[in-house]
Amino acid sequence: MVVIAVEDKGKGFGRIRLQQVRDASGRSLIPAVENSVEPGSTVRTDEWGGYGDLASVGYVHNVVRRKAVVGENLLPLVNRVAALLKRWLEGDASRCCSPFASPILFGRIHVSF
Repeated sequence: MVVIAVEDKGKGFGRIRLQQVRDASGRSLIPAVENSVEPGSTVRTDEWGGYGDLASVGYVHNVVRRKAVVGENLLPLVNRVAALLKRWLEGDASRCCSPFASPILFGRIHVSF
């Protein structure tokens, strides 16, 4: 599983961090956030329980997606990064380095600094 952190620059994105994690538990997700995001930053996520302790470790946690409603894209920067990465893996990467073109599961963390 890959966690995606994207810096929100208002009209686009800034820094991007990708980190492989063991699973979607808080034990895996919280350290991934700590490795990618400055303490005190606002972290926008869906309502997944693994993010539940973000406030207790020094982040402002803003849950922006409480239900999986088709058609709503409340984490657009993360989704854009995931789509671009998927396009690259399916296109260019598959031509030059096919062992890396296997399917990847994406966890979503949208970060606002």
